[in-house]
Amino acid sequence: MAVVVLKNYNQIIGEVLENSDTKLILLIRGKEKRTFFKNELRFFKVLNEYDTVIRGKYMFPSQAKTGYFLTSSALTLGKRKLSLNGSYFLYTDAQYSISDNVDLGFSSMFGAPLSTTFKAKYSPSSTLHLGVKAYASWSSYIQLSTSIFAGQALITNGSPEKNITIGPGFGVSRVDGDNMGILFSTFGIKSRISQKLTLVGEGLFVKETQSRAQFLGIFSAMGGIQQHIGRKQMMSYGLGVVGYQFISFNFWGIPNSDDELFPMFYFGYRKTFSFKK
Repeated sequence: MAVVVLKNYNQIIGEVLENSDTKLILLIRGKEKRTFFKNELRFFKVLNEYDTVIRGKYMFPSQAKTGYFLTSSALTLGKRKLSLNGSYFLYTDAQYSISDNVDLGFSSMFGAPLSTTFKAKYSPSSTLHLGVKAYASWSSYIQLSTSIFAGQALITNGSPEKNITIGPGFGVSRVDGDNMGILFSTFGIKSRISQKLTLVGEGLFVKETQSRAQFLGIFSAMGGIQQHIGRKQMMSYGLGVVGYQFISFNFWGIPNSDDELFPMFYFGYRKTFSFKK
């Protein structure tokens, strides 16, 4: 199968009958044969398992394909790319691809905290992607003695435009010389629904390993959309909740759950740059 985009921006998808240096012959809907001269087309591509077609339309892939809102998939940017993300117009996150399968990241908000990340990916098949991600963060001038180091395993199933990810991890936080273990897990899902929009959902759970048993942990859940502006720009809008949960026991030993929930809104803008060899 192949897709062509004509001068008037109309898309045509069909079975490839001939593909030469100058022309492309397609069988449209199994019955109509059409010839296209490549120098007269805006775009053409022979489709493969990595491409996405929705309701008979080829989806031009977004270069900002590595994550959801605040959480990440196992996917990497691809070779020779730089991606800048601004959340709430305050928090800045930069990702740079060292190779097709390795990304480096740096993030901060007015210099605090200062965070860096390293992510590597291995894909045993076209739809299964396994990643490891390492984090290092320092609170900087907000609290000089506080830092966090963590590692995460990422398992992503699907294509860059439609996938699901789980990501268990373990870390250590250091505050005033005291170390505390952290267990966490992330979940993300996304589905491209049109040339302009992708539906996104994600969740996060964090628990200190040495905390008292009554404290179950901190959690968040959010859903929303990513709006594609061409292939290199994207706006993200999310709405959800963040909270924590305690378990307390009364005089008779009967447990009682105490949940605190707060609304959360996410807004972000991402711009991706490609560099020629």
